[in-house]
This record gives sequence, C-alpha cells and structure tokens, in this order.
Amino acid sequence: MNWMKFEQLAGNNDIDGDGILNDVDDCPNTEIGAMVDTKGCVIFSLPLDNFTIGAYGESCPGKKNGKIDIAALEAYNYKLTLIGNGLSITRSFTTRVTLGGLDPATYELCITVDGENFDQCFSFEIAGGFEFSGKSSISGKKASIEINQGTAPFKVIINGNEVLETMFNNFEIDVNHGDLLEVKTAINCEGKLESKINLFKTVTTYPNPSKGEFMIAIPTNSKKIKAGIYNIFGQLIKMDDYVVNNGEILMNLSNYPNGIYMVKLYVDETIIVKVIKE
Repeated sequence: MNWMKFEQLAGNNDIDGDGILNDVDDCPNTEIGAMVDTKGCVIFSLPLDNFTIGAYGESCPGKKNGKIDIAALEAYNYKLTLIGNGLSITRSFTTRVTLGGLDPATYELCITVDGENFDQCFSFEIAGGFEFSGKSSISGKKASIEINQGTAPFKVIINGNEVLETMFNNFEIDVNHGDLLEVKTAINCEGKLESKINLFKTVTTYPNPSKGEFMIAIPTNSKKIKAGIYNIFGQLIKMDDYVVNNGEILMNLSNYPNGIYMVKLYVDETIIVKVIKE
C-alpha cells in the first residue's frame, strides 16, 4: 500500500499524519516529518557527536589523580552516573563537567536527560601513572640518550645548567669528562635520569696485540699527556710526555721483548690499559 492510499483510508483517523491512529496516539499534534515512537510521540535524540569525553590517567604512580572531562554541544539538564573500581558517582550538568581523583581502573559512564527517554553509555580506562625510564651511553665525547617512558618535552641539564629541551625520545648531547648529566621530563614526579660522565671508560687501544707501534684513543682536551710503560713485573721501563693528536697518542714497543705490558695514562685520573707485543 503506498502513502497516498494510506491517507485515503486513514482520513481523519490520523490528524497529524505520523502513521499512528488517533485512538492510540498520545501526541496527536506532532510536526510533519518528525520521528515518533509507537505512541506517536517525538523520539528525543541528540547529535552523534554531542558528547566529547576526555579520559586522563594518573600523572605518576600512586597519585590517584586521574580524571574525565565531559562536554556537551547542546545544553540540557543532563545527569551522569560513573561506576567502576567500587565507585558510584552521580552528577548533574548542562554543558560541561569534570570528575577528578580517580584511581587507575576501567569505568562505565552513563548519561541521561531529565524528562526525556534518553540513555547513552560509554566505557573508558584511567591509565596508571608511570616512572621515567631511559638510559645513556657514551661514544667519544657524546652522550646518547634513549628514553623508553616519560612525558615530553625532555629537559637536559649539565652541571646544573639547562642546555636542551626536546620532544624527541632519542638524541645526542656533547659532554666532557666529569660532567653531571640530568634528563628530566615535563612532570617532576616521574623522576629523572642522572649520570656522572666518565669518558675514560671509553679508552681504546689498537692494534692490540701489535708488532710494536700502537695507538691509544683517549677523550681529552689536553695537548700532551704523561704516560708510563711497565712490564709484567710492574717495573717502569719508560716514562714520557706524548702528544695528543685528534684524541690519540702514538706509542712504540718495537725495542722491547714480546710480552704483556701495562700502560699508565696520567690524565684527570690514572688509567691503566693492557697491551700485548707479539
């Protein structure tokens, strides 16, 4: 049956033309084209994007300061119910409301409208806070920082002075021996990465074993350093000042027997390396 035939049959039995006969129509004067329920009353509805909900986790472990923000495009007398983690909270609002002090957990939020047949529910999670996690490594006179977990931006502090602020989780920074390196996140309670720079841990000798001549790479700004060569019995066989060229010194054991030798480097602290002549 098409619509025209329905109108002819219905006649005055459906005065508002909503498809619900007058004798069962609780709302006989609805506007033409309105969506109605089985009783002929307009169905209350809201735009699909009427509610914007933001869920924010703890700032740090144990803070219990998670929160949710609810904003509505259309102003009505709304009532919300929040359930989860042993809580049951009810609030009224018209356009915006914030619920704070939430523990990490999964929650269900339901919103109704006073005087209307409307109920919309959402499920969301308040994430637990986390501590700063990262590591540093030294190569030459650069520190490589790798941040696994933390809130950007990250501040890099050397000897109490801020030298860099970055959004990147991986970066390099110039350092000197003895520097105190600190990396902090945007949230103080997440903690920090702290490291005392010891460049001399990266001292390398090559070739080793050698036929006589060998290089020692040492991160220093000095133009000369004093070094002593000792035999396996701890006897000093040579002490001299060596020129530092591009962070390296050249040493020579060609005039000495094959065997194991110890080289002491006298820089900011005494460094001992083992070399083998063959």
